[in-house]
Amino acid sequence: MAFIPKALLLLLLAVVYVQLGQVLAKIPDRCQCEESSLVNRARRDTIKEFYITPKRPNCDKIEIILTQKPENKTTASGQLCLNPQKQQGLLLQNCWTRLNINNTDSLKMSVCWQ
Repeated sequence: MAFIPKALLLLLLAVVYVQLGQVLAKIPDRCQCEESSLVNRARRDTIKEFYITPKRPNCDKIEIILTQKPENKTTASGQLCLNPQKQQGLLLQNCWTRLNINNTDSLKMSVCWQ
């Protein structure tokens, strides 16, 4: 009789462990943006989407990562790091806070400029 509750508890712990591992895998363990590579602004029509990573134990700054649209069908889309303390960075942070209620990984740039 005591075996079933222990087995269920072990199964529950395994499920929690797997779920926690998936969440932690999405959070980078160090800063992605170097201070020297930050841009102060980017042309809106060249940006496809963006995401924001909050401060975390191994990175003490907010990071805004912009994904650029490919220039043509043969080029890959690149990424830029936007300065979170400049006007465009502050606007995107406000948009992120307002619209990212479902905690999606990224937001389309167009939703912030409607």
